[in-house]
Amino acid sequence: QIQDDELPQRVKELSDGIVNLSLHECALLAQDLMTRLNITPAMLAPGPAAAGAPSTTNAGNEEKDKEEAKPAEKTQFNIKLVKLEATAKAKVIREIKNLISGLTLVEAKNL
Repeated sequence: QIQDDELPQRVKELSDGIVNLSLHECALLAQDLMTRLNITPAMLAPGPAAAGAPSTTNAGNEEKDKEEAKPAEKTQFNIKLVKLEATAKAKVIREIKNLISGLTLVEAKNL
């Protein structure tokens, strides 16, 4: 960490001014700096899109990012019925018909 006495006066004044900004003013400052410095949102995004941008993440943030970057939840499944009791066959066919809209009983049976 940098000690307060190590900072140039100009940096101290800028820092004091930024700390005293409202949230709205901070947002305006961020937008203005992004425009003036030609920073695009893609440069701020983690991953391959920001390859040309300097890295600002530290080890703690990388671990947090890995936890948040979980794979998408699977919504489609392939099911193979190996053994089915004869009494349950009609129930399974009806349930398949109900799950897939527009399917007839014959089409559900063929699945």
